[in-house]
Amino acid sequence: MIITRKDTKRKRYFGIAAEAHRLGVSAVHLWLVLEGRRTSKRLMSKVRIQAAEVRRAS
Repeated sequence: MIITRKDTKRKRYFGIAAEAHRLGVSAVHLWLVLEGRRTSKRLMSKVRIQAAEVRRAS
């Protein structure tokens, strides 16, 4: 979940550690990818695969 405040441009990612563990990456790496400071083909392929599995299950 991403929460932003109107008075600041700072974002908070709640549950990032658990999601990073589930995806098999570090929380710092996941944060950098979410912020657009780093690209990760491996991480993006995992997310696409999981999204496709969720769509098939629905």
